[in-house]
Amino acid sequence: LGGGHQGHHPARGLGHAGDHAAGLRAVCLEITDLRATIERLLAAGHSLVGEVGEHEGTWLMAYVRGPEGIIVSLTERIGGAENPVEAKHSEG
Repeated sequence: LGGGHQGHHPARGLGHAGDHAAGLRAVCLEITDLRATIERLLAAGHSLVGEVGEHEGTWLMAYVRGPEGIIVSLTERIGGAENPVEAKHSEG
C-alpha cells in the first residue's frame, strides 16, 4: 500500500459501471497482527473502509483503500484456526 499518491482515483466515480470495468479493483492478503498493520496504514494516510470485523471466530478482517482506489482486504487467522495448506504440508 505504500508509495501510492493521494490524487485522482480512477475507480471512484465510476458508479455501477465500475463493477464491470476491466482492471484490478480489489485484492485480499492474509497477514499477521492486523490491528498493528491498520495502525501503520492509518498513520501513513490510508483510510479504513468500515470497521474491523470478525467472521465466525476464525478471521479478523478489515478493508483499506489503497493506491488508485483499490480496496485491499486484510485478514488475520484467529482463534487457533489451522491453515489447511500448512496442515497438509506438515502431515506429509
